[in-house]
Amino acid sequence: MVKYGDGDNEVLNSFHTTDDAFGLFWEQFKNSKFYDNTILIVVADHAIFPAAFKKKQFPDWANKLNFYDENAFLMYVPNSVLPKVVDTYSSEIDFTPTVLQVLGINTPNNFEGHSIFDDRVKYPNLLGMHEFGWWISQLENGKRKIDFIVPQDLKCNGTAIGQDANTPLTMCEYENYFKWKRRMFEEGRFWFK
Repeated sequence: MVKYGDGDNEVLNSFHTTDDAFGLFWEQFKNSKFYDNTILIVVADHAIFPAAFKKKQFPDWANKLNFYDENAFLMYVPNSVLPKVVDTYSSEIDFTPTVLQVLGINTPNNFEGHSIFDDRVKYPNLLGMHEFGWWISQLENGKRKIDFIVPQDLKCNGTAIGQDANTPLTMCEYENYFKWKRRMFEEGRFWFK
């Protein structure tokens, strides 16, 4: 552990340790034979666990965070003409389409995601499922609304799917989507057209 300041804050110590370790890696990478011919992607698999933010050290954040948060997605591409910063909401499903576009592989595919350098901005809403329920991030009236929902006792049998793309999805529409996706996986035909 590389201590930050007086070393009293475990969260800041872990950030500082990660920064230090990446700094050591980056210096070796820059001086290696791979620097000029290798795409490097750095991304976290999740944000820091909410329980790490203790009230004593983070009074404004303690008990207000959840397991979903913004994460960095960094790409180093030699001789790149890509923008330095892309400020858009995306999810893990956008990772592969983004890398394919960087590699110049623009063929039809069955990925659900969209490249952050291309059409991701046309699809501002994100939807996720975890062991506790649903994570929903929708753009409503120009503002981002994020919900963490544990659906219980939904009565959706026979609920029609809305036709207006400008209205937020209902909980029953989300449930229909997840049931369809699960059925595709169970039948082994999710990735086929």
